[in-house]
Amino acid sequence: MKKSQILGAMLLAVCAFSAVAASGASAHEWLTLAGAKVTKAEEAKFPGSFALHNRKIPALFGGGELTMLCMYESYLTVDNNSNVILLITNLTGGEIDKVKCEVSTSTNSICKAGTSVTVSGDNLAGEKEEHWNGELILSGTSILDDITAPEGGKEVGYTVTCNSINNLCGVTLETAKFKKNESSGAVLTFNEEHVATCTVGEGTLFGEGTVLGFLVN
Repeated sequence: MKKSQILGAMLLAVCAFSAVAASGASAHEWLTLAGAKVTKAEEAKFPGSFALHNRKIPALFGGGELTMLCMYESYLTVDNNSNVILLITNLTGGEIDKVKCEVSTSTNSICKAGTSVTVSGDNLAGEKEEHWNGELILSGTSILDDITAPEGGKEVGYTVTCNSINNLCGVTLETAKFKKNESSGAVLTFNEEHVATCTVGEGTLFGEGTVLGFLVN
C-alpha cells in the first residue's frame, strides 16, 4: 500500500508522533506557523535524527554495547493538543517503516562499528495501519509529548536488524520533550529517561526532530 493511501485511510480512522489531556483540559496545544489554533486533524512531517543505544548485551549475542545513528522522517497528524504518528521512513523515502542506520560505536562482536542496520517501528503503520498516539502535557516546567500505542495495550517499540539478528525493544510509554519553536516548526527531543526492555539487552533512544509547519503553545 502506498504512503498516500495509508495516510488517507488512517486520517479517516483517527481524527484525533505520536489523545486528550489526563486532566480533561490541556494548557498546551498545537498551533499553525501563523499562530492559529489547530481545529481539525492536519498532516505533518517530523524529520530528524535519532540514536539507539543498546547495552547489557548477553555474551551469547556478542556482549558489550553499541550505538546506532539514524536519519528519518515520520508522518503524523496534529489536532489541538494531540498527535498521531502514522509511519516512519528514511529521509529519502524508500520502504515504509524501514529506516537505514549505521552502528557508530560498538564493543559487540557481532554487530560492529560501521555495520548497516535496519530499524522499524513496532506496532506502527504498514499494512496493518497501526499507529502511536501522542498528547502534549506539562511535566514540571517541561512540555512533553507522551507517546503510547493504545491498541490492546501494545508497547511503543522498535526492532533493530543487524547481521540477521532481530532485537525488539519496547516501552509502554515514550516521551519527546519540546525544545523550541523555529520558523519551520516545533523542535522536540527524545527523552532518554525511558529504558526499553529488549529481546537482547536493554535500549535507550535519543535525538531530535522538527514537526514541520506546526508550533507548540
